[in-house]
Amino acid sequence: MTYLEDVALYGPDDPLFPATGIVAHSNSGFAAEGFVRRPWKSTEPVRKIVNEAFSVANLMTFGPHAFRHMLARHAAKTCTSVAELVATSQNLGHTDVLTTLRSY
Repeated sequence: MTYLEDVALYGPDDPLFPATGIVAHSNSGFAAEGFVRRPWKSTEPVRKIVNEAFSVANLMTFGPHAFRHMLARHAAKTCTSVAELVATSQNLGHTDVLTTLRSY
């Protein structure tokens, strides 16, 4: 999140889990490179990335939705303004901040 905010200059209208950028290389085909300012088309790429990271760390795996729950609970406990809470809610894809507060 720090990288997205401080380096890539993502804001509250950008996705919390942006899609991986794909670039074409003349000799080796396509490769992942950076992020693009759009959400994933499905949850499967995020699920694969999360499961691989947990596997490499020899930890029990959790699905991406578990991170949504964790982030929403963390925001509810630590946000210092309504604007922060609304931004978190929007990044989770909720149109109403009350959805975030009621769901998590």
